Amino acid sequence: MRLFEPAYKNFFKSKKMLLYIISISITFGLVISIVYCMTLLNDVLGEKIKNNIVNRVLFVSSDNFSDSDLEKVNGLDNIDIAYKAIVVGTNANLNKQYNLNLTYCMPEEIQDVNKGTLFDGQTDYQVIIPNYVYDRTGARIDISSCLGKDVDVSIDNINVTARVVGIQDKYSNFLYINEALKNYIVSVNNKLEAKTYFTVIVDDYKNVDLVIEKLRNDFGYSANLSNSSGQSDIKLYNLAYYLVIAILVLAVVFNYVSISIIISGIIHDETMDIAIFKAIGYKIKDIYKIMKYRILAIIGISIVISTFISIVINQVIKFILKYKLDITIKDNYSMFLVILLLFIIFIYILSVISVKINNSKIKKVNTVELLKEN
Repeated sequence: MRLFEPAYKNFFKSKKMLLYIISISITFGLVISIVYCMTLLNDVLGEKIKNNIVNRVLFVSSDNFSDSDLEKVNGLDNIDIAYKAIVVGTNANLNKQYNLNLTYCMPEEIQDVNKGTLFDGQTDYQVIIPNYVYDRTGARIDISSCLGKDVDVSIDNINVTARVVGIQDKYSNFLYINEALKNYIVSVNNKLEAKTYFTVIVDDYKNVDLVIEKLRNDFGYSANLSNSSGQSDIKLYNLAYYLVIAILVLAVVFNYVSISIIISGIIHDETMDIAIFKAIGYKIKDIYKIMKYRILAIIGISIVISTFISIVINQVIKFILKYKLDITIKDNYSMFLVILLLFIIFIYILSVISVKINNSKIKKVNTVELLKEN
C-alpha cells in the first residue's frame, strides 16, 4: 500500500499517460468488438447451415438396388432417413386445370410454406401447392384460395381427392404429396416410384462428406448433394470460421507487440522518476512494483473505456452486416462478458510478462549520470 502514493502521484497530469490510455483503448475496443462480432457471425451462419436441410439432402443413384439395400442404408450412422422418391417428371393435374410436377419428399424438405402447415402425418391424402400457377396463355393465376379445401388430383389414370394443407409462397410448379397419398399411388402404379435412385437425409451437414464417401466406397452408389444452392452459405461459414481463428491469433500477436511497445515506452518516459526513486532509497523490487501499478492502472482504465468503444463498434458492424450482407446477428451479452473477461485476463498476463521483460531497463538506469544531465 505504501507504494500506491508514489505510483499514482501526478498520474493524470501527464499528457503522455492520456495519449497512452486513448491509443490502448481504441486498440482494445477494436479487438474486442471484432472477436465478439466474428464469433456471433460464426454461430449465426453455423445455425443457419445446420437448420437448412438443403445442405443435408443427397441424391443417390444406382443401376439397381433393392428394398433390403435401402434398409441397410437406413441403418448406417449419421443418416436420418433414406427413401424412394416419385419418378422425376411425373405430371399431376390439379382440378383438371393446372399441370404440376408430382413430388414426394420429407415434410422438412419443403421450403417457404407461408400459409397452412406441413403434412401432419395423418392417413388422409394431403397436398401442398404453390401460391400461383400460369395457365396456357401465360396468365398468372392465384390458387391460394384452395387452402383447407379438397382438390382433385389426377396422375396418369389415377384420380384421387386430397386436402390442401399448405401453400408455398412462391412459384415452384411442384405438387407435394404426403406419404399416405404416395403409398396409394405407388400401389396402383409401381412404375411411378423411382427404381434407380433414392434420397438420403444426413443428420448433420458436417457428416455429409463422410456419408457420401461411405455410400460410394461401401455400396458403389453415386451420391451427391441434391441441391447445391446452400453451398454459398457453407463457404461463408467456413470463411467466417477461419477468420475467427485468424483474428484470435492476430489479436494475441498484435496485443503482445502493442503492450510490449507501450510498456517499453512508458518505462523509457519514466526514466527520470526511476532515477529519483533510486536516489531517495527505493529498492529495485519497489520501483518494479511502482511501474507495474502505473502500467496496470493505464491498462485498467483503457479496458473500461475500450468496453464502451467496443459496444459502439459492435453496433456499426451489425449495421453493416444487416444492410450489406443481409445477415442479422443478435447480441449475446453473456458471450460478450466471457470474451471481455478472457481478454482482461489475457492482457493482464501480457502486461506482467512485459513488465518483467523490461525490468532490466529499470536496473540499467544510472541515477548519478541522469541527475547530472538534468
